[in-house]
Amino acid sequence: MIEEMIELDHIGINVRYSLNDKSVVLFLHFSGGNLNMWEGILPQFQNKYGIIVPDFRGHGKSDKPLTGYHIDDMANDIYLLLEKLNVKRCHIVGSSMGAEIGLSLAASHPRARPIPHM
Repeated sequence: MIEEMIELDHIGINVRYSLNDKSVVLFLHFSGGNLNMWEGILPQFQNKYGIIVPDFRGHGKSDKPLTGYHIDDMANDIYLLLEKLNVKRCHIVGSSMGAEIGLSLAASHPRARPIPHM
């Protein structure tokens, strides 16, 4: 997997990803967490899917601006990240705040869809 800081409209978002010709799964962590929370389950997905695992703004290695911590702001960050990575559609797996951000993302940008009951 590649890990890098990607610049989105004046904010750097740290992301770990592995993209291929398969469907993409986007993993979104809880408040106060970071992308490392998913390490235990990623091996179960890596052979079947492309993987994107970001740190939200203010979390992990991502930039920590003074403002912009509304769920919709962070959902927009993820939308811009998907654009930068040229991902047209993805499945979303979210934990707690990550699930809320995933729902906001799916509602405002219908190419991203949550995976129910996972």
